[in-house]
Amino acid sequence: MFLNYDYNFYQTTTWGWGKTSSRFLNLNGGVNLGNWHYRHQGSLNWGRINSYNDDGGSRYRAYANYLQRDIPFLKSQIMVGDFTTNGALFDNLSLRGVQLFSDDRMLPESTKGYAPAVRGIAQTNALVTIRQNTNLIYETTVPPGPFEITDLYPSSYGGDLHVTVTEADGSAQTFTVPFNTLSRLLRPGNLQYQIAAGRLKFGQTTLKNRVLQASMQYGVTNWLTVNAGFNASERFRSVLLGGAFNTSLGAFGLDMISSRSTPHFGENRSGITWRATYSNFVASTKSNIALTATRYASDGYYSILNTALQDNQDILTGGTWFLTDRLKNQLQLAVNQPFSGRWGSAYLTAYISDYWNRRGRDTTVQAGYSNSYRNISYTLSFSRSRDVYTAKSSNNVFLSFSIPIGKTGSHTLTTQAGSRTSNGAYVSSMLAGSMGNNNAYSYALSASHDSDTTSGNISGSYRSSYGLLSANAGIGKGYRQVGVSASGAAIIHPKGISFSEQVGHTFAIISAPGAEGASVASGANARLDADGLAVVPYLNPYQLNSVGIDPQGARRNVDFDATSYQVIPRANNAMLVELKTRTGAGVLFQITLADDAFPPLGTDVLDEQGNTLGFVAQQGYVFVRGPKPTGLLLLRWGAGARARCKAPYTLEQAVLSGKQSSDQLVKVKIQCQ
Repeated sequence: MFLNYDYNFYQTTTWGWGKTSSRFLNLNGGVNLGNWHYRHQGSLNWGRINSYNDDGGSRYRAYANYLQRDIPFLKSQIMVGDFTTNGALFDNLSLRGVQLFSDDRMLPESTKGYAPAVRGIAQTNALVTIRQNTNLIYETTVPPGPFEITDLYPSSYGGDLHVTVTEADGSAQTFTVPFNTLSRLLRPGNLQYQIAAGRLKFGQTTLKNRVLQASMQYGVTNWLTVNAGFNASERFRSVLLGGAFNTSLGAFGLDMISSRSTPHFGENRSGITWRATYSNFVASTKSNIALTATRYASDGYYSILNTALQDNQDILTGGTWFLTDRLKNQLQLAVNQPFSGRWGSAYLTAYISDYWNRRGRDTTVQAGYSNSYRNISYTLSFSRSRDVYTAKSSNNVFLSFSIPIGKTGSHTLTTQAGSRTSNGAYVSSMLAGSMGNNNAYSYALSASHDSDTTSGNISGSYRSSYGLLSANAGIGKGYRQVGVSASGAAIIHPKGISFSEQVGHTFAIISAPGAEGASVASGANARLDADGLAVVPYLNPYQLNSVGIDPQGARRNVDFDATSYQVIPRANNAMLVELKTRTGAGVLFQITLADDAFPPLGTDVLDEQGNTLGFVAQQGYVFVRGPKPTGLLLLRWGAGARARCKAPYTLEQAVLSGKQSSDQLVKVKIQCQ
């Protein structure tokens, strides 16, 4: 059983408004029951900040609660409970039911899923919240300057991310990061499918509508993959047909979705949606390009969720605002361009959408360029966003220079200058760095000035085998801000209880009794505890993983039969990897035969039970870890009684108690007869 936790506390005190605060606790855990795995995701958010939780109360929201297991002969997974469907072709749905879907991680040519990087610029120690499908899935505090969040764990395979950056003075900016999966090309004969059935959910409400969703992708040839699928409920039908094409100019995808809805409240509607995708990696320029364009050909197109929400207006107390917006066009673009030589790299992302029933457009555009000159790194970035609800635009231009300080380069001085719509030009400086073993400690000090105020911020964090702990504080004109966050995992397993940094759904526990202090080979700050236990937080399912330790740091009185093993875990498994150890005093025996000659080189040395202890080296030496106070060493160098002998020994108490110097070998001479 395991439980990941992520806690964040953020509080500001503003003149004239008093204190506002937010506390966020995200839980993600599960229990393994043989081949079945129970998984749960949920969050508790309480306090008062902006428009969220304006009642000042607390509510725990569970947005995933299911049993799952793999079916190897089908190369598939089955889920039962509350989950989100795989939105590879359709919009993802929250269901209470059952889902069967193919898992291409079981294939040799497996590809991994992804979550988009969220980029932005903060002016102070800012609170960043990310919502997907109305669920608050992520909250963190970032220092002033540009930030990039790459450790998202979305609750589904698709659904745009709605990002809010709340500054310490209470101002906020919002933007959308698109998150969906482009239609993929498959190898000839490869089939990917998904089928789900159950009751539709919206937030914490289980709706009356029963839903059946199915989709498939099949690789016909090297250049053609076909797509098909359908959604069905009592008052809704939709059919998808399409494909993806591999050409010398890149991969193109085209899907057509036809829908017809007959909601209980409202008129009958029908419509068609066209969705085109393009992706390409241009080898000559190393350009990565991804483009998705969606056209809702008429305002009669309703999704299955919109139809269901209309049907459930009598039981929904909120959230019906979702019905008011009917998309007309949507464009998503992402370009990443590294330049050859010393010319750096650039990126461009854009998200534009308009609506049948609303004037104006939602727009988010971000662009940036990064490079370095000698040891100075610099970045120029621009972002523009426009909210269709408020009809307000926000522009940010940002330029920064970073200079490493010290010989190790673990400390950096960054100077930033920019301009934003809210209060014009600003300038700031930040000193940040890390220290300690494996850079376990990190810090950041910053000061900034704009036309309205001068502010200062400080933050620090500590990463250990048991998780991450951080704190931050800031002050400026009219406000003060403090924050604390902690994240980690608690794991119950056959060897006891372990605490670690956050773990994935597939991980390992290492058991090496007596090896306290040894470090985990794949974890920068993970060490074996007093019980000889440690956690490897992430393993790749259905692939070969090396799980092991680095003995450096362990006591000198422990030996290992092996320091690593190769394992191939199934998805969602927690593996127990036991490394055999021998502990106790180390004794270097020098053995002579009855005629005072040394035994032959390579002679086997065994204990009284016949277990191999080692081999005779030059001049009759053999090293034994943790021998008994008295006993026999059995030597065997050939067949027959004449090629064997017994060497009795008795060790002094000082040797057994380990009082001898750990830097010296204890030598004991014995005779074998």
